[in-house]
Amino acid sequence: MSKQFITTPVGTAVLPFLQEEDKKYGGYKVWIRVDKKTAEVFKAKLLDTVKDHQFKTKNVKLPIKADEKTDGMYLIVTSSDYKPMVFDSKNHALPQDAKVGGGTELRVLAEVYPWEVKREEGIKLRLKQAQIIKLATGGSSGFDEVDDGFEVDIDGGQESHFEEANSALDI
Repeated sequence: MSKQFITTPVGTAVLPFLQEEDKKYGGYKVWIRVDKKTAEVFKAKLLDTVKDHQFKTKNVKLPIKADEKTDGMYLIVTSSDYKPMVFDSKNHALPQDAKVGGGTELRVLAEVYPWEVKREEGIKLRLKQAQIIKLATGGSSGFDEVDDGFEVDIDGGQESHFEEANSALDI
């Protein structure tokens, strides 16, 4: 069977490790959050892609699962031991230092890989490329702005609006 590839629908990135390897578990990965209807359409497309593969069981594990943290949503699971190529919406390569955070809207090109271990069978989506539709770098603040407080300027320098306080050494 020759290599087969599939493009996921556009969804929201969950736990993306696209530009750097997951140091805790290893590898590169992203889960893509989609609604139930989108997950069902993708599942049908995925099963059509492997229709010629002879599975020995009827309980084939799929790389699609219910999102336990968000009702009515599903996760498409992709991963790889190798760093994927990452592009913007116009197919320009992302810089190596770009931070792709959770909440990014993206789609993935993956190799469809049927697997069998002992008496279990399934399908893995090997992450090959990702296309960023809307970038979220993560870490947004839940606070309101504070006037006359500490502020980082755009160029990465630090600007402080605090008056210097007397320290204990100034006594």
